[in-house]
Amino acid sequence: MQFWIGGEPVSSARPRAFAIKGKGGKSTARVHKGGGKKLAAWEALVKQAAHAAATDRASPVWGRGLPLAVTICFYIRRPLYHYVGNNRDGRPLKPASPQIHTHTPDIDNLMKAVLDACSSILWHDDRQIGRIECTSLYTNDDTPGCWIRVTNFTDGQADFIRRRNTDEQ
Repeated sequence: MQFWIGGEPVSSARPRAFAIKGKGGKSTARVHKGGGKKLAAWEALVKQAAHAAATDRASPVWGRGLPLAVTICFYIRRPLYHYVGNNRDGRPLKPASPQIHTHTPDIDNLMKAVLDACSSILWHDDRQIGRIECTSLYTNDDTPGCWIRVTNFTDGQADFIRRRNTDEQ
């Protein structure tokens, strides 16, 4: 299964814990998840695309315990300084503009937002994912979003990876 999610990818912020001093000097612990409205909107897009790709089945596409391999490729909108004249309006890219996105948002937090949104739609729990391949690139046509591909992860594939990694040592 493979599908496209159009829109600017948003990362899932790590929860932050902090203490608040209340009346009488008593401290209360608070946890702030973060992300806000942008994350909620991105997760809604991911869920909508995942539902469409799963052909609206009542239960997750892959059964409990079935190992999965997930490939995600994020396309991030380029910053203005990548363009000649710092303007996107038909201007060419500067020669030194990179193709690979290595700035914020971090790839691991982008991936977490997508995996969490797909849980209970494409799989029961993201513990089923035994292999992840993730890439973050700048979009060349100013169309941000991400491609997601989900397949079974077989013992044969795991053996191949294990042998390949052993041979490289």
